[in-house]
Parts: sequence; structure tokens; C-alpha cells
Amino acid sequence: MGMASRSDPHPAGSHPFGRWQVGGLVQIWGLYTLLALMFGTEAYLYSLGTRYPTCWTYRTFQSFAPWYAWALFTPLIVAATRRFRDAGWGVPRLVAAHALTVLAVIPLIVGANTLLGMAIRVLQGADPGSPVGSPLSYWVAVGVRIPIIYAVIVGITCAVDYYRRFRTRELDAVRLESQLHQARLQAIRAQLHPHFLFNTLNAISSLIHDDPDAADTMVALLAGFLRTVVDDVERQEVTLREELALVEKYLAIEKVRFGDRLRVRIDAAPGTLEAIVPNLVLQPLVENAITHGLAPVARGGTVTVRATCEGETLRLTVADDGRGLAGAAGSPAAEGVGLGTTRARLRQLHGDAGRIEVQAPREGGFVVDLRLPLRIHTGDLPLTAAEAWECP
Repeated sequence: MGMASRSDPHPAGSHPFGRWQVGGLVQIWGLYTLLALMFGTEAYLYSLGTRYPTCWTYRTFQSFAPWYAWALFTPLIVAATRRFRDAGWGVPRLVAAHALTVLAVIPLIVGANTLLGMAIRVLQGADPGSPVGSPLSYWVAVGVRIPIIYAVIVGITCAVDYYRRFRTRELDAVRLESQLHQARLQAIRAQLHPHFLFNTLNAISSLIHDDPDAADTMVALLAGFLRTVVDDVERQEVTLREELALVEKYLAIEKVRFGDRLRVRIDAAPGTLEAIVPNLVLQPLVENAITHGLAPVARGGTVTVRATCEGETLRLTVADDGRGLAGAAGSPAAEGVGLGTTRARLRQLHGDAGRIEVQAPREGGFVVDLRLPLRIHTGDLPLTAAEAWECP
């Protein structure tokens, strides 16, 4: 039976007509075929101990008649069970409805059983027999067996529908949690854009009067950078290759601003370029290194970005040789937008498996270490060997 769509007024597994499909009917007939074979074999084995043993084929085919009679009417019983349940009736009315249904089912099952049995006996070359001559014990057995089998079908139907509803609610809960998770990530990433724009526009403003050509170049580079960011706004994860390309676009903007005062080195170990990383994870850290580490120093400095594999872990390092904590006027280092958003995103994406550590070496500078599970992109992007290059 198929699952109900979201536009279906009846939940999955609760459609009053059962939404029987080919697969469901095949399962029903397969189940009753298995029961017929089991009970036919049992009757055959029992006959071996009597004075009139019969062959297995004869006994087995005889058992097909009662079980295939049930197979004919099981879809109607399931549909009635669901209709009664969805009607919202109380227990007395529900019991009365099933009792009346049983009374209606008894002659149908007996009639189908009789006709199928006669047909099977004709196919076997035997006397078709007559239901009129059946002993009283047969009709007593029928009156007891049919309500029991009916109750079993009702119970199985309710159990299967309950399980399907439980699974549907569970999947909806997982889907809702995933949507909430994505919303949180989007909110965290949204903090980066105005922060970066404020700093870049402020730099352009300072260049407009002193160096209009540089300001014009910076605006063009900023447009290209923002176009890339906007195109990837829905992607939470990218390859390290794509992330480094975005960092290079950002560094091209900063090179206009700082010139020879800014030096950058990017080293990617073999196999790391196709590793999957959070989108826009390195740019805010590189921006922090430039803004807080190198910009206040007249000589400028070097920002180094490294990517290495340590077993099943990808390690990303952003380091600078700038002022470090020495220029903080004795105040403790605050976790700004770059570190704060990166830490929150790693927690959302990887839980305890995503870690971020900061170090302030005594000789100066600042180091940010990121560790996250190593996952390699398996798409069609080309994979190159280790790369180490100087940014222009």
C-alpha cells in the first residue's frame, strides 16, 4: 500500500478504501499461499498416521480453498476496519460494527470456500461434493474459526497502521529538526555578510579621495566576490578547493588596500583539496587575521592558510605573524564575529567532532586551528595534487 501525499486528506495507511495497489495484493495472496502450504503439509503429515493416508499434493491443494477465500475478502475487511476507526466511534459502537461485519462475512467466506473447494476437487478428478451434506461439526468449526481469523486481520491492520503513523510522525520530526538546523546555519552565516561588507565599504570610502583607481578596482573585486557568495547562499558545504578560491578573491580585495604590506601563503596537503568544508569557513578567519593582526602593524605581515590530513580528521590552520595579543592593551581577547560564527557553525554541522582552538605564540601573531571530520567529495570535480602557492 502506498503512502499518502501531503495533499491527501487521509493520513498514510488510513485511507478508508485501503488504497490497495498491486504490491499490497501480491503480499496478501503470498501470505495466504504460505498459510495454505503450511496447513496442507500439516494435514498430509497427520494423514500418514491414519488408516487412509493421502498424497501431499491432494492435501495441499485442498487447503488452498479456505485460505484463498480469505484472500478474496481481506481487502474489504481492512477497508472496513479503517473506516470504522476513522469514524471516531466509541467502543460499544465499534464492537457492534465489527460484530455485524463478521455476521456478513461468514456466509461470504463459507460460500467462497465451498465453490473453491468444489473447483479444486473437479480439477483433481474427484467428486465435487456438496456443502449440504457437511457435518454439524464443520459448521461449528466455521462459526468459531471465522471470527478468530477476522479478529486477527483487524488486529494486524491496526498494528500496521499505528506503526506507519508512528514512522510518519518520526520522519516529520526529523524533517522539522533538519529545517531548524538549516535555519540556524543560515542565521549564523547571515552575521558574516554585513560584518564583511562594513569593513570593505569602509576601506573603499577611505580610498575614494586618496586613490580613486584603487577604490574603483576594489568595488569591481567586491562585486565579483559578492556574486560568488550569493550564488552559493544555499550551500552549507563546499570543497576546500572552492573555499580557497573564495579566499583568494577576498585577498585580491585586501591586496588593493594593503599592497605589499600583505603577504599570504596557502598550503594544501595532498588529497585535501576535495575535502568537504563548511561554506565561507576560512574567509572570516583570514579577515580577522588581517584586520586585527596585520592592519595595526606598520610593516604588515604574512597570513598563512594550511590544510592537512590527520587520519580521519581534516585540519585547517589560519595563522598570522602580526601583533597577536600584545596590542590588546591588557584586555582579554574577545571572541569576535569570525571566531564566534565559525565555532557555532562547526557545532551545528559536526557536534563534538568539529573543534576550533586558538593560540597566541609568545613570539607574536595568532593561530586558529580547525579540526573537522575528513570527508572527500566524490563528484566530478577534478582532483589535483598538493598545491602550495603564493598569492599575488
